Amino acid sequence: MDCEKIKEIIPRYIKHQANEEEIAGVEEHLCVCQLCRDYLSGILDKNIDIDKKEPSLQKEVKAKNISKIEILSLIVGLLVLFFFVFIFLTKR
Repeated sequence: MDCEKIKEIIPRYIKHQANEEEIAGVEEHLCVCQLCRDYLSGILDKNIDIDKKEPSLQKEVKAKNISKIEILSLIVGLLVLFFFVFIFLTKR
């Protein structure tokens, strides 16, 4: 296989979506081609950087979910309070 074909297959290879023939071709080509090894290494390095950034994104999502839960709890608490006040005042 030529380098261009390998570069097309590498994203599927990384995601384990390449078929057996493609995997064998990529691995065979990587044994003899330094440029494609560097290309693969660069992509893997970028993926690692992306993975390192994800925890901060997860923290943001958790913070938003917590604030939604807090708002919902406040609303439910106010409704319960209103309900008890309404019942207490209507009995008199």
